[in-house]
Amino acid sequence: MSASWTVLNEVSFASVRVQLPRDAGLKTESDAVVSMSDGVTVSGHMTGGILGSILRSLVSRESFFTTLVENSSSRIGDVLLAPSDPGGICLHRLYGGGMEEDKMMLTSGSYLASDTSIEITTVVQRRLNNSLLSGTGFFLMKASGSGVLAIASYGSIHKYTLLDRERRLVDNGHLVAWTASMGLRTKMASSSVWGSISSGEGLMCEFTGPGIIYLQSHKPRLKDGDNSKPRNSSGISLFFGLILFIILSFFTFIFIYLIMDFLKEDPYSNKMIREF
Repeated sequence: MSASWTVLNEVSFASVRVQLPRDAGLKTESDAVVSMSDGVTVSGHMTGGILGSILRSLVSRESFFTTLVENSSSRIGDVLLAPSDPGGICLHRLYGGGMEEDKMMLTSGSYLASDTSIEITTVVQRRLNNSLLSGTGFFLMKASGSGVLAIASYGSIHKYTLLDRERRLVDNGHLVAWTASMGLRTKMASSSVWGSISSGEGLMCEFTGPGIIYLQSHKPRLKDGDNSKPRNSSGISLFFGLILFIILSFFTFIFIYLIMDFLKEDPYSNKMIREF
């Protein structure tokens, strides 16, 4: 038997109740377990090995360890889960196909929990403009496999199902998850620069179907004195980190080139190298 998932208080301040048969389990974000019945155990595991866990914790709001919840009793176990941010939760079922249309892309902080049969990996966005301007950052999470995926949002969560070649614009910062095979590009909200600026909408993400989009109704904002990392905030800091990496790589290349050029022109240095 598989786990039974139920969303409680679906509109706002939502939580998830999961009933686990004997020897069944689930994966969840660290510190997401609110309550559990007797006989249910929790343990921390590194998803994707130590390098995958380091990348996951550095580039997103996800934790270094993933919590594995298991029912070791002979009775049905009961677990209550909740995200760190107040808002909605939706349950999305994956059917285990190997194609991209059978997988989901998740923004930072939107993964809450899943069946153990679902794999969560960190991927890099291919288009630089989407990484910098869409509000999703350079890195995203990809969910694949077969089972239930619990997705959390800030504010209420809304689902849109797009038909083939159907398009929909989404304000950057409101994205939560979408079908991996969907086309995504960042564009101005209006046909003119002035219209985009004067309307206050600025940039928007354009999706092309077929596929499913999950949106959150609100954009989280940092309060005064709040040093926590908001959803979808990693893009700019990672951009400057990338620029720094390119500069350091450039000067390292120049240094190696000058050393090699010096050794090439100095016969005595080459003789010393050969003797060594």
